[in-house]
Amino acid sequence: MRSVWLFVPWFALGCRAEPPVGDSAPEPAGTLATSADVLDFGALRAGETATQPLDLTNVGEGDLALWDVAFSEDGMRAHWQVAGSTAGTIAPGASTRLEVIFAPLAVGDLGFVLQALSDDPEARVREVELRGQGIGTPRIVVSPAALDFGLAPLGSAVEAEVVVANHGDADLHLGAVTIADGAGDFALTVDPSDSVLAAGEETGLAVVRFEPQAVGPVAGALAFASDDPASPLVEVPLGGEGAVPSSR
Repeated sequence: MRSVWLFVPWFALGCRAEPPVGDSAPEPAGTLATSADVLDFGALRAGETATQPLDLTNVGEGDLALWDVAFSEDGMRAHWQVAGSTAGTIAPGASTRLEVIFAPLAVGDLGFVLQALSDDPEARVREVELRGQGIGTPRIVVSPAALDFGLAPLGSAVEAEVVVANHGDADLHLGAVTIADGAGDFALTVDPSDSVLAAGEETGLAVVRFEPQAVGPVAGALAFASDDPASPLVEVPLGGEGAVPSSR
């Protein structure tokens, strides 16, 4: 007689399998996400500041330990600041907001990388590129600071020059150069309006003519508009006196 073996699986007998010793479900982990990969602050002059928000969010299923938010280059710390909580625990679905501040102290490309360090198992370091440029500042200087034409007989004309210089470290853009007061007696014969002076250049020239229309003292002003942030409008006082023509 031939023997017949019948295989019956254990689960069909109502038996329960025991999990392997030491095997357990992994703890849920946090995952760090940033609200931006790049923050672009554009170009700023020394003394100017710009601020942009940066949100750090835990998109994972477990708590996220935020260890630190650091700069990739110590040499850039003088130009950048981070305000807000840069360390702590972020619950699933929660966020913490940082304020990134750009305040350049030098001229040139000042961009670098901001690093968020955490216990995210997929990426211990999340990077955000910071872009910013420091630009120079123009500074307008006019000479002389005032023009006194003295006595001028009626029917005569006297001319004098005002030199414009740029003592800053960026191009100076002149706007309108005008006779602000005394337009009947003073006129521009050489007008430097809308010209550009490079840093250190002293070649801007305005020529003013005084041609009195009546006997007596006359006062006016020559106004220079420019993109100098400290002195967007500079005025040069003008003075003179109309005199009776001498008889021959």
